[in-house]
Amino acid sequence: MARSLNAHIEDGIPGLRSEKGNMAQWLTRMYDLSRNHLLGNPALVIDSNTDVKNGAAYDYVLAGIGYTDAINGSCDTGTAATFAANTWGIFKVSVDVSGALTATWATGYATEALAIAALPDTPSGELCIGYVTVLTATDQTWTAGSDALQGGSGGNASSDTNYYNVDDPNVAPADPDAET
Repeated sequence: MARSLNAHIEDGIPGLRSEKGNMAQWLTRMYDLSRNHLLGNPALVIDSNTDVKNGAAYDYVLAGIGYTDAINGSCDTGTAATFAANTWGIFKVSVDVSGALTATWATGYATEALAIAALPDTPSGELCIGYVTVLTATDQTWTAGSDALQGGSGGNASSDTNYYNVDDPNVAPADPDAET
């Protein structure tokens, strides 16, 4: 009588348990990517002095349905993010099914790399289309909505603002060959 796969796993066939787990992770990631992904470059740029916009139209898939976001959709950076002098902040730009853009902040990092590593989660029901890093002006605090991004005017303008038109850099595609 043939034994079940579970019986073999319980007996500890070398590597079978981890291979099964890795394949399931990989398939889950591929399913998620097929249902939620960015098609094109939104070309994030400064909008007003304190907000950003997509400088190009782009397509995206959210929950398995395709959408197009027209050029110049404004992303209000809000007013809740305030961070200490000489530190970096980061906000994720995400889009929902209506094309509305959302900024989700994390602040207070010594380097841009640390800020990127702390990129906030994407809000439920939205898709990440990019992120923006902001360095305060030298020896000045910085407040979203009051202080300008680099290149804008008003308040304590950022000394460095960088726009990244990519998905979340902290979520690597699943690798079915990786060890768990």
